[in-house]
Order: sequence, then C-alpha cells, then structure tokens
Amino acid sequence: MKIVSRETQQRFEEFETAVLKWNTTINLVSASQSRFLKHRHILDSAQIAEVVDFPKIWLDMGSGGGFPGIVMAIIAKERAPETRFCLVESDRRKCAFLMSVASQMDLRVTVHPNRIEAFEGPKAGVISARALAPLSQLISWSRPFATEETVGIFPKGQTHLEELKEAQNQWTFDAELVQSQTDSSAAIIKIRNFV
Repeated sequence: MKIVSRETQQRFEEFETAVLKWNTTINLVSASQSRFLKHRHILDSAQIAEVVDFPKIWLDMGSGGGFPGIVMAIIAKERAPETRFCLVESDRRKCAFLMSVASQMDLRVTVHPNRIEAFEGPKAGVISARALAPLSQLISWSRPFATEETVGIFPKGQTHLEELKEAQNQWTFDAELVQSQTDSSAAIIKIRNFV
C-alpha cells in the first residue's frame, strides 16, 4: 500500500476517533471489531485506492460507518480533490454520523438517507460497497448508476469465489480479483462492463 501523507494519516486518526466515539451509541462496527478498527476497517478500505482511479463521481452504497466511502474521500482530499462522493445509507443515525465526519474534515461528500433501491442519483465512475450484500445483488443495484466506463469495486471475504461464480451465472461482466493486502483469504472484486 502506498505511503500516505502525514495529513492523510492525521485524518485517518481523526476518523478513527469519531467512529469509536459514535460507536458507543450507534453500532458502526461490532464491539469485537472495534479493537481492530484501523487494520480491519480503515486500512482494509484504504487499499482500494491502489486498484482504481478516482473518477469525477464515486457512489458508495450502504456506507454505514464510512467504509469505504469516507476512507476514500479522505484519500481523495489530497490525491483527487475534484472527486465527489455520493454516500447512500438507509439508517438515518449512520447518516448523521457520516454527515458529521464529512463536515468536520471538509470532505467532498454528500450523504443520501435512502435505500439504494429508492435512490435516484447520478451516473458514477466508480461504485463501491463493503459488507452490504452478495455480489449478484450489488451488480443489480449498481446498474442504474453505471455507464460503459463504470468500475465496480467490491471487497469480499473468504466466500469471494463463490459469490463471483453465483454472479456470473446471473449477469454478464468482466471481473478481476485483486488479493487483499489485509486479509489473505479476502479479495477485492473489480468489475467492468456490467451495464
């Protein structure tokens, strides 16, 4: 993973502090995972920046605790300040958290309190989701926001090969597996041509 600047590192620490603070009242990450927040969630999300270019519009579905949406917006603040992030999250308390963090760090983020099925948003150059739904469902939800150039970025755990196979039985698309740098049994599924 690329070395991030001191400013980006400080923003990651600020974000980690905010997640832990809000996590006492909203379940952003499970209690057992909060001890591994930096490695399991922040660095796991940050590695996405190494496998995709930053577009004009990045859509993150089911943004929850900001993984990977807020993490990508933190990195983009320095690497791609023109990128605009649309974070879609149905839980209004999590939306309040996302809006608070985005405002606090002056990130180019718009938070949409919607279910992805009801969201009417722009076409996006990158569509991401982490720990939201099986790949076949993610592709279904992504299609209204995709163009021929859109890249889908979906980090998946140890069942990634099964999910990929199931999605290939349902949809036609090009896929690339990128080995996770934070979990040897996981991968980032990068898809194209799924419109």
